[in-house]
Amino acid sequence: MVLRYLLYMFAVWQAHLVAYHVIQKVRQFIVNALARMPSEKLHRFHRADLEKRVSDDCQKLEPLIAHHGTDIINGLILPFLMIGLLFFIDWRLAVVALIPLPLAGTIQFLMMRGFGERHTKYEKIVSKMHQAQLEFLRSIGVMKLYAVDADSYQQLRSTMRSHHKIVGTYTDQMIGAWVSFVTLAQTSVILVIPVAVTFAALGISPLLICPLLFAFVLEF
Repeated sequence: MVLRYLLYMFAVWQAHLVAYHVIQKVRQFIVNALARMPSEKLHRFHRADLEKRVSDDCQKLEPLIAHHGTDIINGLILPFLMIGLLFFIDWRLAVVALIPLPLAGTIQFLMMRGFGERHTKYEKIVSKMHQAQLEFLRSIGVMKLYAVDADSYQQLRSTMRSHHKIVGTYTDQMIGAWVSFVTLAQTSVILVIPVAVTFAALGISPLLICPLLFAFVLEF
């Protein structure tokens, strides 16, 4: 377990260095491409969209490379190592510990269906809100100077409300799916402990296996 944490720490450190290097290179490539782009083609793009691509979209590569990459690798390797250790300690209790996992995976799969479409819709709303914010900030001085009425702020207000609504809905869905998965997965502890105590009472396996499996199931 100590070796696992040391390797994970080293991997996250290296992944962050790679992430910032990639972000720098991508931004340089985009800026160079914009500098070489003909003026008539450049005018087809909205200024807010270009700013979002160079700033926000590039910055989104940081969690993808520095965190998601290492977490995915860790999430793929660790379960196999933990399952192997569980079966090495006591294969019967390992089977008991793994009973809730198919149910937890099924629940999460059902609750996360259509995530790709929801993410695409969210990105479109964020892009519209970013454009509305930029236009609002660029023209706020003129609006205040000429006392423009509240209708001029309708676009920004509408996009912010849409963003707030969709974030609230998606947050509820994501939290529900994740909490359901974690709760069902950790019921392994509830099953393993009484079974391990029963096996020890019957002389099938030593009671020392119980805390060992308890620690491994929690880590899993």
